[in-house]
Amino acid sequence: MAAMRMIHVLLACLALAAALPLAAQVQPPLASVKLTDGRVLYQVQINGTMHDYVIVKCTAGIVSVPYEAFPPDLRAKLEAVRPKLQVNVIVTGDAAASVGQSDPAGKNAQPSGPQNFFYPGRVYLPGPTAAGIPLPAVLVYAVRPADFATFNQARLKQYGAAITTATDKMIQAAPGDAQRAAINETLLTLYASFEPGPKSVAMAMTDEKGHFTLSCHELQVVLVARTTVPMGNSYRYLVWAVPATQGDPTFLTSENVVTP
Repeated sequence: MAAMRMIHVLLACLALAAALPLAAQVQPPLASVKLTDGRVLYQVQINGTMHDYVIVKCTAGIVSVPYEAFPPDLRAKLEAVRPKLQVNVIVTGDAAASVGQSDPAGKNAQPSGPQNFFYPGRVYLPGPTAAGIPLPAVLVYAVRPADFATFNQARLKQYGAAITTATDKMIQAAPGDAQRAAINETLLTLYASFEPGPKSVAMAMTDEKGHFTLSCHELQVVLVARTTVPMGNSYRYLVWAVPATQGDPTFLTSENVVTP
């Protein structure tokens, strides 16, 4: 119990939190990669692909690089595993009224189906104000609890030993740079363990204030999300898997991230 409390304190204070889905590595590590903007990255390892950029581990740390910055041959491989952006559109208020007016006879109406349930929420970090620091452009997935349980069992079977090793190193590391590096390794291992993510039934992206609303036919879901947060010269990694109740706001913050 003491070890677990220490882990929570370390993650909350030093990891302050770290968009989905992360791709499997597309090739072995490279000695160097020259980007189109003139920069050269050394000991390059592709850690994953987001919609707008690629997560790269190199001698400079963990960095995000736009797809267009890679040389053509490597960019083609990365584009092949680039996640497609899909956003649920929910029509409400005046917009819904205008849709009804444009089709008063209901000729384009869709057949009625199962009831839709809505899952609102917000993704943010603690900040200087009560509103905190919003995290925009985070993809949040709704997953059936049974599907998440199956995924999580397989995830722990594959990554359990690596997570335990990284956690032990984090607990034993001396305060300072060594401890920060160990924390980052633990968070990165957790982050990677959610690739590929569980099968989802709906997805939404947070807006500029960190708000999102998911719509699906499931009465109970687990909200799964990941993101990276710049911190100094590197990144921190955040992963969430939070049970949600339809209609009640669910807040994803550094206080309820997945921990070892």
